[in-house]
Amino acid sequence: MFTNKDTYLDECRAFCAQRKFVGESWDWQPKPSNSNELVATSAILDENLVSVVGVRLFGRYHQGEDTGFEYLHLGIILNGGFRSRICGLDVHPDFERSHRDPIHKSVYGAHFHFGDYKKISMHQHSVAAVSNDFGIENLPRWVEIFKEKATVLVHTKYNIAAPPMERDLFGQPL
Repeated sequence: MFTNKDTYLDECRAFCAQRKFVGESWDWQPKPSNSNELVATSAILDENLVSVVGVRLFGRYHQGEDTGFEYLHLGIILNGGFRSRICGLDVHPDFERSHRDPIHKSVYGAHFHFGDYKKISMHQHSVAAVSNDFGIENLPRWVEIFKEKATVLVHTKYNIAAPPMERDLFGQPL
């Protein structure tokens, strides 16, 4: 799996359809190189609760200095082979252009990726807008959407949690 650039997108979709579990504690920590970002990672376990070698679950949350919430990205990446994204949910406000490429053109607001056009090929990449009918700042709900789309389940005490928000969408302290 994930060894052929021509079938990469199909392999990403197939992997996302399989049941998988969070394999480690999920703790949001400040990113050393950027004080406005929090990052979290975990191993992924397959259906038999065996670690999937070379694949990581990751999250990145960016909070703007003056503007409050900026974006949340939850995804699954391939650490070996192509070193690329398998899937990812990018959460941005609806008015913000959050993705642009020659095939999908501009996407505004939240969207879900399969594949990674920057590392593989534009044709091995899919982007679909995700409706925001419950509020951009409802990070726990966005985490649930990612878990549904990527088929990431809870096993024992390990789970994906939303990052702690210090300010709202408009930069006001909570």
